[in-house]
Amino acid sequence: MLVLLFGVVIGIILGVEIVHLAGAKSCPSNQCPAFDAINPGDIFAFSDAYYTGTVIGQINIAESSIDVVMFEVRYYKSRPESSANKILESLVAAKKRGVNVRVVAEGGEAYLGDSFEKGNKAGIDYLVKNGVGVRLDPKNVTTHAKLVVIDGKTVIVGSTNWNYNSLDNNHETDILVNSQKAAQYFGDYFERLWRGDAT
Repeated sequence: MLVLLFGVVIGIILGVEIVHLAGAKSCPSNQCPAFDAINPGDIFAFSDAYYTGTVIGQINIAESSIDVVMFEVRYYKSRPESSANKILESLVAAKKRGVNVRVVAEGGEAYLGDSFEKGNKAGIDYLVKNGVGVRLDPKNVTTHAKLVVIDGKTVIVGSTNWNYNSLDNNHETDILVNSQKAAQYFGDYFERLWRGDAT
């Protein structure tokens, strides 16, 4: 039963992300990932308050690379102990120990308003000031994904943004997948966004 549940969760998350990113078009069969070979023991579902510890734990053991795609990336001077700050601080610590850390973030569309753009700017500025590579999506694109790929073998994907509400107040769900196949798929996706290619 648990294996079936994990399969359903992965299918829903990947399906939603693929359809969203493809502009609600169907996914060509040669471009849709097939994850049927993943061992169910390599899939971990978590929610709400477990996100911060899970992500920081994975960031702390990263050896070579951390690639992030995130809609909201916040850093709060007024909330120094916030979960968002702790995650960004762990990224900076990884960078300082020699891990290649890159982030693609939402640049702010007009419909999101000034407060969104200012909020993301604080997080982005903090990362850039500390040597983390950051690129913003084009102004005509909304990057709504929430994705972390670590060392080409671990993927964290789900609904959680890196902001105070998502991390400390909201109900959110995510999964961690230990799979080079999944990491390659999402790593390739990250590279397309990093280059600024169209989705």
